[in-house]
Formats: sequence, C-alpha cells, structure tokens
Amino acid sequence: MSNFPVDYEADYVEERSRLTTFFRGFMVIPHMIVGFFLGIAAFFTIIAAWFAVVVTGKYPDGLYSFHAGLLRWSTRVNSYYLLATDAFPPFGLDEEASYPVRLRIAPPKSEYNRLHAFFRMITAIPSQIVLYALSFVGLAGAIAAWFVILVTGKTSPTIQMLINMYIAYSAKASSYMALMHEEWFPPIGEDANASGGVLPPGGDRTPTDSGISSTTTTP
Repeated sequence: MSNFPVDYEADYVEERSRLTTFFRGFMVIPHMIVGFFLGIAAFFTIIAAWFAVVVTGKYPDGLYSFHAGLLRWSTRVNSYYLLATDAFPPFGLDEEASYPVRLRIAPPKSEYNRLHAFFRMITAIPSQIVLYALSFVGLAGAIAAWFVILVTGKTSPTIQMLINMYIAYSAKASSYMALMHEEWFPPIGEDANASGGVLPPGGDRTPTDSGISSTTTTP
C-alpha cells in the first residue's frame, strides 16, 4: 500500500466491449467539453490556492475539496479514454466507490510550507519530466489495448499495467502541481490495493471498515 497522499487503484476486467472500444474517442467527447470549462476553473482556483498557501500557510477547505474532485473526475475520464475500463465515467466530482477506477486523496495538511509552495513551478519540474516520458508509455498501452480488444474482446494485465502506471503517476503529479501536498517526487510503479483505508494528512493510512475490496493491477 502506498503511503503517498494520493492513492490510485483500478479493477482489472479481462472481457471488454469491442463496440464501445472502437468508438471510445467519440464517446468521451461530452467529458472533453466539460473538461474545457473545468480546466479554466482549475487554472484560476489553483492560482487562488497558491496565494492562500504562500500568504497563510493554509489550504482553504473549499478549494481543496474542489481540486480533489477535479482530480477524481479527470482520473476517471483518463482511465475511460485510455481503455483502463469500459465503465462510462460519471460527470460528478464526488468519490464513486462503485466505479472501477478510484482515487483516494488525503485531507489537506494542517499547515503547508510557504517557501515550498512559492517555488512549486520549479520543484515540480522533475515530476513533470517523468510524466511526459510516461505519457508515451500510457499512449502505447492504450493503442495496444485498442487493437487487442477489437480482435479478441479481451485485454491483458500487462497492457493494463502500462496504462495504469501512467494514469496513476499523472494523478499524483497533478496533485503536487495543485499544491495539495508537499511530496515533490511521486513514486513510480507502486502497487495500490483497496484495503478500505483512509488517508490522513501526510499519507499514512489508518485502517477502517469501509468494506471496499477489489483486484487491482495498478502501479
């Protein structure tokens, strides 16, 4: 189990729909339209969060909840578009425990390092370089999955591992850019599973009895 403040997990389903896979690029268009407006909102709200953290050392709860929701939504859309799942993603920003791809996000820290936040655009460079490299891995996995599913109606754990590796790292790197935590270099390829834990500030997990369980093939 990852101790990182953002924890990605995905259910592996071998049998896939050839029809929805073939038209996946068209089926995701409604979310792309919504994403355009959410992206504009994210730009301004992250700037607002930057000022708040740099000035006060606190991350406003409302902004944090909004950015956490955006991260969950974008992760679900990416997973659908890149063929990590066949389940059409909901449009809401809330947690969706029943969705095959889930993102567990720690609550905001009680206090943030103002200097660390001030230089975020610089300290984020290493993770963004890694994310750029992994984007080719994720794209290659998605292309391979598209052809394999159309031919066989199934996907493979190896292909899904490559796709999930990129999606998971993207979520973690994005959360750092949004100043949600101070773990400047997200881990690559860590396994995640659904143990029903809750991530407190800093990423340490406290077991709960939420009863969520799954079979995962995530990084």
